[in-house]
Amino acid sequence: MVGAGLLGAGLLVVPGRWYLLLPAAITAGTLAARVRPRPSPAELAGTAGDLAVRLDLIAACLRSGMDVASGLTAAHDMLPPAASGDERSDPAALLLRVAGLLALGAEPATAWRMAANCPDLVPVVAAACRSAVGGTALADALSEQAAALRGRVLLVGSKSAGRAAVLIAAPLGTCFLPSFLCLGLAPVIIGLLGALRLP
Repeated sequence: MVGAGLLGAGLLVVPGRWYLLLPAAITAGTLAARVRPRPSPAELAGTAGDLAVRLDLIAACLRSGMDVASGLTAAHDMLPPAASGDERSDPAALLLRVAGLLALGAEPATAWRMAANCPDLVPVVAAACRSAVGGTALADALSEQAAALRGRVLLVGSKSAGRAAVLIAAPLGTCFLPSFLCLGLAPVIIGLLGALRLP
């Protein structure tokens, strides 16, 4: 599409010179096809938003009297994870593995160690280890991490909205300025040059 657009615009500006514009259009189209699109901010924030909901569910399960392994499993059953390519970095899969190890009787520090590779779960892992040793409430730490993740999702959303405003204005300026020059200024300048009589 990039190559076709460039070729069409070139034919409008310089009609009859298609043989000069065709290689440039093919090159631009090839380069545009090779560029891999980056994941959108919504996709980047989707994992954090999903984990925030999951942590709130686990906190609610713990406040209702469930043990940690049962709470992790119940939250996983209530909110199945989205399909992901790598289970080693998927927070939902990591939490389910932690639940399995805790249900088998593993030490909390050992069970939670595998989840420490996920940056979003590091505060949860530290709070879970403290809770196992000192008896502090894990549900409050889970709710705090969920709130922090929601704040990050809101920040990504506001940045995405600001970026969208800039990206919307760029094509408008790209289309408006050449048309203003061609249809507004060029006829006036050509008319003045035609009326100008040099000695």
